[in-house]
Amino acid sequence: MAMDSSFTFEVPENGDPLRSTKYDFARDHVGFGRHPPNPEWPNGAKIAVSFVINYEEGAERTVLNGDAQSENMLWEQAHIAPRLGERAVNVESDYDYGSRRGVWRLLNTLEEHDYPATIYAVGMALEKNPAVVEAFASGGHEIASHGYRWIDYHNVGSEREKAYIRQQMQCLKTLTGAYPGTGS
Repeated sequence: MAMDSSFTFEVPENGDPLRSTKYDFARDHVGFGRHPPNPEWPNGAKIAVSFVINYEEGAERTVLNGDAQSENMLWEQAHIAPRLGERAVNVESDYDYGSRRGVWRLLNTLEEHDYPATIYAVGMALEKNPAVVEAFASGGHEIASHGYRWIDYHNVGSEREKAYIRQQMQCLKTLTGAYPGTGS
């Protein structure tokens, strides 16, 4: 298909905060195509599997956590209207299932087959369920930092985000005895 050479296209400014920073890089939509390199997995393995559990229950936006509104986007259902100043018990119920039953089913299955997992742990969620912290540690699972709150950080200022990072690191050190990935 021929392009009209008189046609010009101007890229509009989109307000992307990553533009012209070290995080502004081109995307690769092609990859290796049909001939990827051999990763040379141990023992001739053809696949590597990584089990990751997001553990965030209890750290989502809710008036119970002092937020102005309850969660309406970062959960498994379709978007619901914001619940300003009131609880969203349907959302709370989904999160509560995860901490009360779902995580235990996953851990039982993984541990039955001796498969360790990485736990992307949200600090506030861990604080609300000490038994699950003990289960992660005693089950040989790796606890990784997934922030202190399970909120949308898009418009959180850098100072507040830094405070949450410090709070998360201290939370994990207090609950597990070590900072993530350090053993100390």
